[in-house]
Amino acid sequence: MLILSIIYSTFNKLAYSLILFNKWVNVQLRPMCSMDNFKKMNFYFYSIALCMLLNACAYNKGEAPVPVNRSVSYALDVKPIIITHCFKCHSDTATNPNRSGSVFFNDFSVVQTLALKQSNADPNYTVLIARLRYIESPGMPFRESPLSDSLIQVIQDWVLIGAPNN
Repeated sequence: MLILSIIYSTFNKLAYSLILFNKWVNVQLRPMCSMDNFKKMNFYFYSIALCMLLNACAYNKGEAPVPVNRSVSYALDVKPIIITHCFKCHSDTATNPNRSGSVFFNDFSVVQTLALKQSNADPNYTVLIARLRYIESPGMPFRESPLSDSLIQVIQDWVLIGAPNN
């Protein structure tokens, strides 16, 4: 559905731009050109516009991720990862003196909100996963080595099953 809305909005913007440009060409350039040159110019213009439209429709961001393990538990699997790797900066009792975190993961609803909010950098991921994968800036953990793929996969599986409080 998201891809269809992107294609629709791209097509509408392109069509509106074409209409405005065509009006400008007809008003400004037509009196200065012979009819043969004007027809050639229109042909090239519409050819370029068609190529741009086809390119916009063909762009693919990639496949949406699918969960590997559907029996992931927040309390048993995800929360220990968050406590170990995120609480240094993202808790109300943070121990990192250089912390700039304004998001505190002590409250489950905050974690769930970030886990379910769509990323601006890549619509296939949520903010939490995009930052853990360094797709969205700033990448997390901030100024530290990234989490292993297996730990990120556990959190991603939990997100993909709806980020339940289980």
